Amino acid sequence: WDLVRAARRDQTKEPIYSVQAGRGCPGGCTFCNVPDFFGRVYRRRNLESVLRDIEAIGRSRLLMVDDNLLAGRDFARELLSALKDLGKEWFGLSSLAYLDNDEILDALAASGCRHLFIGFETSSQENLAEVGKGSNMKRDYAGIIRRLNERGIRVIGSFIVGLDHD
Repeated sequence: WDLVRAARRDQTKEPIYSVQAGRGCPGGCTFCNVPDFFGRVYRRRNLESVLRDIEAIGRSRLLMVDDNLLAGRDFARELLSALKDLGKEWFGLSSLAYLDNDEILDALAASGCRHLFIGFETSSQENLAEVGKGSNMKRDYAGIIRRLNERGIRVIGSFIVGLDHD
């Protein structure tokens, strides 16, 4: 990490460093390349190794670049608990499939999560079915956003425009 800091081209701006705790996604969304690149099984790093990277970065903010940080629920709980103890602010990605649980939402907020990038894709049930995004079917998008916002977590939404039923 010290080599990364030394090699930065623009020393006047504070970068947000990224950490990856795991790879892969159990989803089968037809538009997504994550399962093709990293597999449909969520594989995680050793928690101590992830925490060493976060400490080595030495910054108060970081980006967790896992495509689906909450896919491994037990590991996610351990990671969120450890992040809480570090007092960092972080930004990450999650599927809606894991955000219907108040315990998880509370743990996200307590861990320092400030922004989540979420793939909503579309509000059309027909489009969701067609692209294999079953995890978003019949979800209360507005309710999930509201519950995250109430906990101080801002949402960055990802949408697909131009699907067949739009």
